[in-house]
Amino acid sequence: MATTRVLVRVMDVPEESPNPPVLQPPPPAHVMETDAPGHLVSFINARDPDNDTLWYYITEGDESGRFSMGVDSGLVSLARRLDHEEQHHYALTVTATDGVHTAATKLVVEVMDANDHRPVFSARTYEGAVSEDVAPGSTVVTLQCRDRDQSPTASSAVYFTLHHAQALASQGLFTVDSFTGDLIVAEPLDREVSSVHELTVSCRDRGRQENADLARVSVTVEDDNDHEPVFLEPMIIAKVSVGAAAGTAVVRVMALDHDKGDNGRISYSIFEGNAGGIFNIDTALGVISLTRTLADAQPPEYLLLVRATDHAAQARAASVPVRVMVTASQSSPPSWQGNKPHVEEVGEWVGLGTALARVTASSPSALHYSLTGGNEHSAFVISPASGVVSVATPLDYETTSWYNLVTPCPAWYARKTLNKCSLQGGYSFQGEKSQVLSDLDPDRVVWPREMCIGLDVKPLPKKGNS
Repeated sequence: MATTRVLVRVMDVPEESPNPPVLQPPPPAHVMETDAPGHLVSFINARDPDNDTLWYYITEGDESGRFSMGVDSGLVSLARRLDHEEQHHYALTVTATDGVHTAATKLVVEVMDANDHRPVFSARTYEGAVSEDVAPGSTVVTLQCRDRDQSPTASSAVYFTLHHAQALASQGLFTVDSFTGDLIVAEPLDREVSSVHELTVSCRDRGRQENADLARVSVTVEDDNDHEPVFLEPMIIAKVSVGAAAGTAVVRVMALDHDKGDNGRISYSIFEGNAGGIFNIDTALGVISLTRTLADAQPPEYLLLVRATDHAAQARAASVPVRVMVTASQSSPPSWQGNKPHVEEVGEWVGLGTALARVTASSPSALHYSLTGGNEHSAFVISPASGVVSVATPLDYETTSWYNLVTPCPAWYARKTLNKCSLQGGYSFQGEKSQVLSDLDPDRVVWPREMCIGLDVKPLPKKGNS
């Protein structure tokens, strides 16, 4: 509780006064929104020709009670703090009276802004999507940022910048118009390199001590059918025995398409060379099989042209020749060729489809290679016909440092396990024991053997290193 003393002086009011007070129009006053209550705003100068005592009042323009007036002094001061963002212009009507006559004038008060608010984005996260064939200069999304310190007459109180790109592959691909906030494509995009770009943007005010806000932008790159199917080898050679029954699998062809969705979904067909319709191909798997039993009178070999076609609206296609040789019927099992270990180095930056190693087996009948285990994230693919192991998805040294691959020996007679070699800091593959199993006695091991294939993956060199 507090107390104060108030002195009230009762003044005599004249019954008549020949002349009214004369007020001098005051100049515009300027105050900062940070000025405290009691701050002097202006002094109202008036005189009375009759030397009567004058009283001063604010009669209009201060409905919120922001100002106070010295009744007997003519001093205008702040009664409460002002806020530039709430109201930055006041037009006060000030009067002076001698009790008989009253005179009025205008006092204009301008509230000066202080940089006491930081700019704020309209959203914490922005999302945009563009096709990978979009031309540089195209706008992905427009950022919006509001600063409460902005004057209504100012053209722009904030400016935008691209603060950070989360991935190395995203750097330099986008830019931000500092004035409009448009996020713009700066370089050609490639969905197969990066399908999503995570960016951090900032907006800053123009105060002497800048205030800033940050937001995230997620840009999804939509697929364009800019890749055609690619077969794993330029020519495929397969064998099939005379007397092989209808439905026998001869060879499997495989093509890769780095596009996404229907743009990357492949169907296979025999385009040429299938005289008499003796062969059939699984449109989805690419497995070529016999439609009827091969007789001795059949030609000694066939040359087929197999086509792989994607499912895009404007489809792309590729073809590969398949040479099928008809051999005498033999029951001997296949065998792995070569038993010397070898090591190959491969960088994590190698492109998709790059051949890394090859496993080879010999057999008088059809051979089929496949990967049946250890191929996490489908990082590798093996050609069913040639045994060439290739890169199927981008490699990342920091994410996975090694793989164990398992491939059964062709024609289901043997199995070869690829395990990790103790190689320094990279991916590696080692062939352990390979077992050839007789189709007459599958539980009896008839051909144990050992072979090592090492692939040492090197990390991407750091900038500045040669």
